[in-house]
Amino acid sequence: MKITNIEKGPRGVNTLAGAVLIDPGQTVDVELSAAEHKVAKATGWFDIEGKPKAEGGAGEGAGGTEGLVAEHRGGGRYFVMDGDKAIGEAMTKADAEAFNAMSDEDKAAFVKKD
Repeated sequence: MKITNIEKGPRGVNTLAGAVLIDPGQTVDVELSAAEHKVAKATGWFDIEGKPKAEGGAGEGAGGTEGLVAEHRGGGRYFVMDGDKAIGEAMTKADAEAFNAMSDEDKAAFVKKD
């Protein structure tokens, strides 16, 4: 998807490949999870063209694993998220980073054992 920073200063997004800083007026072609797409859109900082990777597929809300991502949810707590739904218990930042580095198959296995 294409994301353009429409603000006066640099802004960042968390892509599937990692954090990306976007300068004012710059357009980047990146992939976002459904959850990150929602956050980026809600900021009002970006003009976004395209859909998140998990949308319409086996990801968000469909019981698949493409939309699974560990995210910070405040208070130093990280949760595995499937769209807006938290799955499982709180985890540390290190555990969240390890989860996000897993393959879709490993994420599915991790979620099933909880």
